[in-house]
Amino acid sequence: MSFDENGFLGKQIHDIINGNYENHSDLFLLCEEINRFAQSIKYKFNINSEDMRGIIAASLFIKVHNAFQGSVIMYKYGLDTEAKVIIRTALESLFALKAVVKIENFYKQLIESDRKKREKTLRRIKENPYGVFDNLQSESVLDELDKLTLENRNKKIKIFEPKDLALLSESYVEYYYAYNILCNDAHTDIRAMEKYLIIKENEEIDAFDSLPSTKDIERVLFTASYILSKALICMNEYCKLSLDDDLKNIEQKISMLSKDIN
Repeated sequence: MSFDENGFLGKQIHDIINGNYENHSDLFLLCEEINRFAQSIKYKFNINSEDMRGIIAASLFIKVHNAFQGSVIMYKYGLDTEAKVIIRTALESLFALKAVVKIENFYKQLIESDRKKREKTLRRIKENPYGVFDNLQSESVLDELDKLTLENRNKKIKIFEPKDLALLSESYVEYYYAYNILCNDAHTDIRAMEKYLIIKENEEIDAFDSLPSTKDIERVLFTASYILSKALICMNEYCKLSLDDDLKNIEQKISMLSKDIN
């Protein structure tokens, strides 16, 4: 069956995967090497159930690592935009991870921020705009809302957005450059929609383009690898894993990717 009939869910996608892997084998092999290293690191975290800061840090690292793997998988399929969307979530998690590791008691503020977000969500459910939460109206929801409202009362709780976390973690380049670029693909950006059009020389639309693409694979997988390397550095610092030499080797290999980016 042709790609036109079943798209990314058809059997022909296996030929596309093989072709994409062959065309970018060096890049995929490096990502696989970095992934194996990150995979092995997860089993060295010396974090116990009483270490809430460490639990949050490790959870954020796993989210970054899973997003990294997801972006590599997306590019094997030729899902260029989708890979960028996944990497944006990894970057948000990296901002939080760096802040947690950099600032000793920040994890407590992050927990309070989450509770405040939960309170706002439950309040919206109680208000039930347009009846969209009819199925969620229950005593348990109202009880939880009352509890959170009481806990958060008289507290100056800041709800942290990605920009706040980026600035706290001093991730200036990552936020103002990489994050804002990636947001173009995550949001409904009209300029970003142009990639789905095939335009003739006279600037008339010839057709819509929904075919697999690896157009920005070097740039995006470099960004993905960079993000994962920074997450690894955070966990190496927090867990005192003494992996500085290994991480420098990884960073050197990643830096070589930037030479291939136009």
